[in-house]
Amino acid sequence: TTPDGPTPQPPITGTAGKVNQQNLVVKQILDNNSYGKIASTIDNGATDTKITLSTFSRGKIYNNQKLVLTYPDGSNPLILTANGDSTTGDTVIDLDSFTPNISYPSGSVLSPLSYDFTNVIANSPPSSPVSPGGANTNVQYNNNGSFGGDSGMVYNSSTGDLSLSGNILPGITKIKVLASDFIPNQGGRPVMIDESGTTRYLKSFSSLRMYATVSIPPGFKATEVLIYGNDTQSFKALEANINSSSTSSKGSGSIGTLLDITDFNSTGTNYLLLQVEQSSTSQVYGALVTIAKI
Repeated sequence: TTPDGPTPQPPITGTAGKVNQQNLVVKQILDNNSYGKIASTIDNGATDTKITLSTFSRGKIYNNQKLVLTYPDGSNPLILTANGDSTTGDTVIDLDSFTPNISYPSGSVLSPLSYDFTNVIANSPPSSPVSPGGANTNVQYNNNGSFGGDSGMVYNSSTGDLSLSGNILPGITKIKVLASDFIPNQGGRPVMIDESGTTRYLKSFSSLRMYATVSIPPGFKATEVLIYGNDTQSFKALEANINSSSTSSKGSGSIGTLLDITDFNSTGTNYLLLQVEQSSTSQVYGALVTIAKI
């Protein structure tokens, strides 16, 4: 039984056939181990400092690496020296100055000089490990291109705790003020959700004022206020504190219109207090407070 496999090829006979086969094998080996083929003719006697390949280089070339330029059939080798590193994204290979004594046609092949590989390896050692920045347990960060560490950011691997001395500043720009954030004044009547119809909104008793409190996150400042409702009743933006009864005005506006307040930074005690005027028909839906990183 004939075993499975490729159909055997008849033996090549005659000197010419053997030479052609050998040339084909040499060309295939040369092509498979080359960086690429040159894009244009290099003239006899013309001094140059670079070679341009017809396609991107197949491999990285290192500074001072020895290269060999040959005809497409592998003949007429010319040894060259790389002047700088090249990558697989390059078509122009910089070289030390060279002057060929014959012309090399387009399609000539640029290959590595195999016996020079030991020099390439010796001259291109791996980069040394980089020491971490800061002290033990400091979390690492990019400090202007180097590893950095600081006592203000520490990780305890035994407990899983991450300690930060500063503020975490998320990329938020708005704080929603909900119905639950509004409270009545001293009139003694509550603020209420009206559910008499299919809509829902906040209202006060008669024309009693309502207030809303907004905590500004650490590391941020309050910059704008927009209150939503069904009319244009006036309101005030006040800076208040948890350790004092005094307030300071940051601006006055109308419901439905964005108010650019006098900016104020978050502290350990302050917050934004919104004083909202009301009529017997006023409806309040909520508010947005614009914040920005300090």
